[in-house]
Amino acid sequence: IFITICRDLIKGTAKHYKLPLIGLVAAMIAVMLEVTAVYRVVSLSGIFIATGLMVLLVVTLIQTMDRIRELELARQREARESLDYLTGLPMRHKGEKLMLEKMQKHDGCLGFVDMDNLKKINDVYGHNEGDAVLKEMAARAGALVDDVFEVYRLAGDEFVAIVQSGQAEVIDSYAMKILDTFKIPYRIAGGEQYLASSIGIAVYPKDGKNSTEVIAAADHAMYKVKKNGKNSRAFYDAGMEKEP
Repeated sequence: IFITICRDLIKGTAKHYKLPLIGLVAAMIAVMLEVTAVYRVVSLSGIFIATGLMVLLVVTLIQTMDRIRELELARQREARESLDYLTGLPMRHKGEKLMLEKMQKHDGCLGFVDMDNLKKINDVYGHNEGDAVLKEMAARAGALVDDVFEVYRLAGDEFVAIVQSGQAEVIDSYAMKILDTFKIPYRIAGGEQYLASSIGIAVYPKDGKNSTEVIAAADHAMYKVKKNGKNSRAFYDAGMEKEP
């Protein structure tokens, strides 16, 4: 231990564990005092080692608590940076990372969700009302989250939903849940307004080998829905890209 400490002091690496180092030095001093005490037949034999070990224990606990506090602060900082300030949902970069992790484990699908006519709400009632609708929309989508379904905000009034299943009927059931929950009237400017959404669905890995390709495929399917009257959902088909 003594040789290791001297070597780390020379290299300058001892600063990374300075608190345990202090405890080790205290424990080593206590051991030497104990040896001296035993040699001289002092009646306090054992007290020096006990004191040294207590010092080592205390400084180790202090460093451990500091490390835990640093890790928790880092976790909270990462969580704040990855969440959308308006809706509280995970942002795009967090969602894409999440989706890639899911894609590596098993098949699933991505739903590209776009709020129909939210621009009209912003134009007529103002952006404060539009933001309130987005918050409510996110809350409704968040209430659907379970072991299979997850959602994050892409941008503006666009959201991405991830369903950890490759079965069409399971995917479609979640798409219908989203459509139904968004159809519930919203409180806007003291009254009720009915809004809807359009959902494009892409299944991975069938419709894309990575998150960019899957999102692009779901985006094509979503625009197909908007072109055909909105307020519905559609699965991606390669032929959609050939349509004008």
